[in-house]
Amino acid sequence: MFEYLDFYHIYEVFFDLNIRFRNLLTHFHLPININLSLKSKTSFQFFYKNILIPHQHRIKSLHLSNLFIIQHIFSSSINNPLVFTRLEKLTLHNIISTLLEQVLTHFSSSSYLISLDIICLDIVQDTRNLYHQIFRLPALKFCQLFCERRVSYDSSRWSRESLPISRESLPIATNQYSPIEYLVIKHRLEYNEVNALLSYVPGLRRLSLDYSSGTEIVSSSTVLNHLTHAYLNIGDFTFHQVESIMRNLFNSVQVLYISIFARNDGACLDANRWKQLILTSLPYLRIFDIDFVIHDDLRSGNNIYRYLNQIDEFNSSFWNERQWFFKHAADIDRDGRDRDDSVHYFFSINPYR
Repeated sequence: MFEYLDFYHIYEVFFDLNIRFRNLLTHFHLPININLSLKSKTSFQFFYKNILIPHQHRIKSLHLSNLFIIQHIFSSSINNPLVFTRLEKLTLHNIISTLLEQVLTHFSSSSYLISLDIICLDIVQDTRNLYHQIFRLPALKFCQLFCERRVSYDSSRWSRESLPISRESLPIATNQYSPIEYLVIKHRLEYNEVNALLSYVPGLRRLSLDYSSGTEIVSSSTVLNHLTHAYLNIGDFTFHQVESIMRNLFNSVQVLYISIFARNDGACLDANRWKQLILTSLPYLRIFDIDFVIHDDLRSGNNIYRYLNQIDEFNSSFWNERQWFFKHAADIDRDGRDRDDSVHYFFSINPYR
């Protein structure tokens, strides 16, 4: 039963109950799960002295989201930083990037750490080094990462985007590979940066990424033969770029969730083009869940109405036989005034949910 409870609560309830429980908590090799998200400074000091220090070798999972606590546990400046020799799952939310480097160095040779969930509080100066540190972890299977990036504004784009500070791009992997099977990156990535990242994880099975548009499409030599599930949030891409991503990286995908924001490009509403892409490059696809937002600036002369006239082709037998159904909605002159743009929404209706 104790394996399903946080050890802090177990300690509070059972330690002083009787000698049998005290011995059980003190001497039994029970894996310890710890969540220190909401602890006062006083309670943490007690916890640190009575639980973390004596039982650090038994801790199986550790969830921290308070910067003070993270610094106290992992900072190399303290006299005796803790050593978690059996830690399998580490969650660090609101950690600063310099301390994160120390943490990753600490676990660089761990044969137990299989899960890593990181949210950086500040701007990461060198994402290239961060990725390299993560990919060197020898047992890591799950990685979820969100790093603050420099925010820049391009007037030609629809929103503020996050871009990496380091100007040195991550090189394509040659002899260093990670055992990661489940990768979630929540900060924006450029297309070419994704190519390099995925070259380090050839055994990847599930992938979730936020894409930002890239300046060019570069053919990728990365082969992800084990990838079955992919979630992509793609901002300001052309459909040609989307096709390139699918063809280069996702030939084995069975489940695809894709969210696209496009400006003045309605090509992603071309049912026949999607059909050919699926038949030629996504032969194992069984779930196709989409959410498209298309902003059409009528002044650009590149409106999407020629695609809207063909949207009924998504009701053909090819889509119906696979039980893939869709709906279209539009926001056009909703306020009753003349407008120079419109927004169209095209999304899945999934009966298998």
